[in-house]
Amino acid sequence: MARASLAVGMVLLLRPAAAYADGGMVQWSGDAGPYRLTVFTTPTPLRAGPIDVSVLLQDRHTGRPILDGTVTIRLTAERQLSMTQEKLATTEAASNKLLRAATLDAGTAGAWQIDVAVEGPRGPARISCNVEVAEAPPRWADLSLWLTWPVLPIGLYAWQQWLVRGRDRSPGTTPRPRSPFRTNDGGPLV
Repeated sequence: MARASLAVGMVLLLRPAAAYADGGMVQWSGDAGPYRLTVFTTPTPLRAGPIDVSVLLQDRHTGRPILDGTVTIRLTAERQLSMTQEKLATTEAASNKLLRAATLDAGTAGAWQIDVAVEGPRGPARISCNVEVAEAPPRWADLSLWLTWPVLPIGLYAWQQWLVRGRDRSPGTTPRPRSPFRTNDGGPLV
């Protein structure tokens, strides 16, 4: 039983959590006008709620990052066009300064479209990609790490106690209670 509890605790402790960071899953990568664009999203898989969209803008021929210009990201629900958001992607919002990032809110599960518009030193470019957004995780899933972390130290303590008590028993005998006034060999403390 203790081993099963320990295994369950370790699985819950080590499960991946939602992370909002630059990079993530590549949703689109290719040439657009004079640029090469790569669009990343997190969390992976996409879930209803806040979505981080990051864009890498590169020169089409050399592959060097382009840090000039503006990148605008639009997120639109395909079934509800009224659910459209548009934000300017900035390097300030990105921890990797080669990327531009913006956080948008996919309020519902379903099909969404990401549009990226670039106004850069070599001219404008636009791309679109479709993404599928899953249902938001239940609230308890976000709290599961905080609710289950005590299982690990309790499980480790129980396992240690089980090992110690198992070593004290010889087959076919009952363990003798230890007296706090005796040494390990049974003699009195001096």
